[in-house]
Amino acid sequence: MRNYSSLFLWVLGLCSLLGFGQETIDTNNLNNYTNGGDKKSTTAQISLLPIALVDVEPDMDNTVNFGIPEGGMEAGLPVNFNSVFEEATNNRLWLNFTYRAIKKDAEITVRANQKLPKGIKLEVEIINTSNTGDFSDNIKIKNKVKIKDDKGHKLIEKIGNGYSGNGENHGYQLQYTLDNKYGESLPPDFRIIYEIIEK
Repeated sequence: MRNYSSLFLWVLGLCSLLGFGQETIDTNNLNNYTNGGDKKSTTAQISLLPIALVDVEPDMDNTVNFGIPEGGMEAGLPVNFNSVFEEATNNRLWLNFTYRAIKKDAEITVRANQKLPKGIKLEVEIINTSNTGDFSDNIKIKNKVKIKDDKGHKLIEKIGNGYSGNGENHGYQLQYTLDNKYGESLPPDFRIIYEIIEK
């Protein structure tokens, strides 16, 4: 009703300026007005792309180091990384993920970028899961996984849509175990790679 009242006042003002006599208009009758214009419509669509992100934290320093502590060796003893002088485990890193797809589960695999030198055995396992993030309760975690070469091995299955939280103390705590009886060195370009693979 307010729109019609405004129009009525405008018409009265215009008529007064032009010197014409006033005319009474019934503002309650919609037939007294010509509604011009046209109606158009358009469709709207949102496309959410699949997302698969995996990360090892802390991001700026996620190197796994195994070495002999300074002063931890004595002459005449073998260079044995599983001796009482060396902790053969490392558990300071955390695995984070974000995953979104349409009706698809996925798994996280682990592999090296090359074959390990003879005499070195490397395993990884998840020793702790945080309660942060939002992910499926159906996730299955594998026991110790041997990292031998560039072939991926399942570490986590059925992750579903969700996210683990970001940074240390979020997601999955990783523990690496090294067996290096002969004191071999890894190649300088050796890498451990985690991947999200859709099933």
